[in-house]
Amino acid sequence: MTVGALQVVCWDLDGTLYDRDALRLAVRQQIMRSVRPQRWRKARNAGRALRQHRHHEQRVRAAGGVVDAEAGAFWSGALWQEFSAQFLLPALQSEGPFDAAVQLLQRATEAGLRCVVVSDFPVDAKLEALGLSMYFSSRFAGTDLGALKPHRSVFAHVLSELDVSPSAVLHVGDRADTDGVAAAGAGVRFCHVVRGDFAPVAVALERAAAPL
Repeated sequence: MTVGALQVVCWDLDGTLYDRDALRLAVRQQIMRSVRPQRWRKARNAGRALRQHRHHEQRVRAAGGVVDAEAGAFWSGALWQEFSAQFLLPALQSEGPFDAAVQLLQRATEAGLRCVVVSDFPVDAKLEALGLSMYFSSRFAGTDLGALKPHRSVFAHVLSELDVSPSAVLHVGDRADTDGVAAAGAGVRFCHVVRGDFAPVAVALERAAAPL
């Protein structure tokens, strides 16, 4: 496969590169295993972390996407960081990425396309747990940029940092309401992945290919 106008493939992470439902089950099982004498506090704190994470994500998106001080303090704070280290990252490592995602990352890299991550939340530790770090030349997290998708500042920053035009970018994500809206607002092509079905991505990459 050779590369035509397409230069960059942006990948959402959560729910796109791995099975979100399988991860939730794995996390739940790990939490249940932690409920034992002298260790019940870990399970209690895990439940608190998940509830607060959902609360802040829903609240921030409903308010337009800007990460305020309260949400930023939670996501960078001890409760969420401990939950991630004790439950989220081990579960990610256990479940691994979608096989089809790995295959497409390999194809895109071999074709000379630049692969980057554009996620709402920090990505480095997750990519390491999934074994995918080597595929991505740049990583962008909404919590670092101060806004969650679909806020227009997210892709504005990404395009500026990568120094590419919107027409040279394809964004791959599992949520039309966040990934899709963010891409459309920036003039970036969007490829919707539903429950690990990466066939549309393969088609998009083939259509973008052009003989040298």
